[in-house]
Amino acid sequence: MKFGVVVFPGSNCERDIIDALRNDLKQEVIELWHKDRDLSMFFTEDCIVLPGGFSYGDYLRCGAIAKFSPMMQSVIEFANSGGKVLGMHILGPGAAEMIQMAAIAMGMSATKADFDRAIAMHPTAGEELVTFKGPSYRYRGGRKV
Repeated sequence: MKFGVVVFPGSNCERDIIDALRNDLKQEVIELWHKDRDLSMFFTEDCIVLPGGFSYGDYLRCGAIAKFSPMMQSVIEFANSGGKVLGMHILGPGAAEMIQMAAIAMGMSATKADFDRAIAMHPTAGEELVTFKGPSYRYRGGRKV
């Protein structure tokens, strides 16, 4: 089995997953630039990884880039032909428990909306800043109003 890791500008976790696969698990890893299309070197027993951890929120910057990325169309075709695609990864202390929660939720057919309502698995300050509904207060002329 070999792994392909899709790389987007603005993402921040592809290096972690590449390092873990190559150095810890001793697996062959091919970096896949988001503007490329070619997945001909992969077979159904291989796996394409879509790293999380976009630095400005999934729906901004590289999330928006992914929507129009030629590589993503190739990844969809790869998955539809039976290839393996890993779209969630977490590294570090407590990662196993977080992944287990996600696996249980997916096994129960949880939807994205269910995740949004019920599970706060990975909130960071940056994610909170891009997902809040509005400011709790404003500054005008250096003064809180």
